[in-house]
Amino acid sequence: MREAKLRRFHEKEQNIAQGAFLACMTTAILLYDFLLPLKVISDSMSPTLKTGDQVLVNEMAYGLRLPFKRSPIIHRRPARGDICILRTSPDFRSAPGWRTEEPRFYVKRIVGLPGDILMIKKGRIFINGHGLREPYVSAEMRGDDSIKSLRIPAGFCFLAGDARKISADSRGLGLALLRNVLGKVEAIYWPPSRLRWVR
Repeated sequence: MREAKLRRFHEKEQNIAQGAFLACMTTAILLYDFLLPLKVISDSMSPTLKTGDQVLVNEMAYGLRLPFKRSPIIHRRPARGDICILRTSPDFRSAPGWRTEEPRFYVKRIVGLPGDILMIKKGRIFINGHGLREPYVSAEMRGDDSIKSLRIPAGFCFLAGDARKISADSRGLGLALLRNVLGKVEAIYWPPSRLRWVR
């Protein structure tokens, strides 16, 4: 009788352990496929993101991806104001300004989308004739760039850093390909003092 109870107890423990292991493995696979951890290495997105911040990037934000594949099979249009991760590579023919010898990740904010007519006057961005409200850009970091009227073609976007005075972005590098936008930055998870959702 006692042996039967012990056997049932051990079987129950084994089932719980197997279930916990399976849950951990499933979570790890989902995190690997859909949440990409990255470390911010510049202040070009300051004050929103600072050097040393470690962020989680949602790779499903702009499309459905198959496990272990980086290219989406279903595309979803980004929203203006999203902070995104752009992956560069040596074979950027359509966006040569973003071409790099080694693949790199840039963190920038999407300010212009396909079909937009974008203009910059003394650092202020206008979309389709209307001034873009940008509370995340401080007056001292806005800069005084100007760009004449530019229509953004299909498949491209205009990216800018929040710290415009020190950011390398679409103002100098040109439009970026939407298909090279890997995902949306959702949160800062490290250091603990900076833990927050990102907007």
